[in-house]
Amino acid sequence: MTGHHHDVTESTSHTDEGFADFFTKKIDDIQATTAGLMPPQVISQASASMATFEPFMEVEVPRITATSPIKSSVECLAILPLTGQELQTLQ
Repeated sequence: MTGHHHDVTESTSHTDEGFADFFTKKIDDIQATTAGLMPPQVISQASASMATFEPFMEVEVPRITATSPIKSSVECLAILPLTGQELQTLQ
């Protein structure tokens, strides 16, 4: 943790369209920069994969993050406040 407190309960000027546009541009820029380059050599691959996804409720996030390994960041989860309905669309 960086020691910074981020209030994620207030509304922001961010929109879903702006979020999508940001990452679309980011991907387009990466593809343009790396066009024509050889792919990197893969030295090792993960030995595990996520075989299933179990939906969870927003109220469960503190318990999940409290019992997760240190490398899991609460700040990363805070940018994804998904509702039950949004989780269903991901399945």
